Amino acid sequence: AAEAVAAEAVAEAVPSGRCILMLFGPPGSGKGTQAPKVSEKLGVPQLSTGDMLRAAVAEGSEVGMQAKAVMESGGLVSDEIVVGIIAERIAKPDCAKGFLLDGF
Repeated sequence: AAEAVAAEAVAEAVPSGRCILMLFGPPGSGKGTQAPKVSEKLGVPQLSTGDMLRAAVAEGSEVGMQAKAVMESGGLVSDEIVVGIIAERIAKPDCAKGFLLDGF
């Protein structure tokens, strides 16, 4: 249906090279519903900032430990820390062809 058409349009627009997509929208707008479908169609991983934060904390990376300290104090994780976590994640081999960033 509509999501298949959108995924095909993106695939045609990026015939080669790295495909990087970002989904934005308010809570409940369908980002989490559409992201796995588009990710599967394009063959790129779906990356959620929340999932990446939790994974970085669990891995004990430097930026993960920074995020953990902020979260444990009840604060909001800064954009600088989130960008660091994204940079670590997109450097992994499964993102070589691209990725879909689900929220920021």
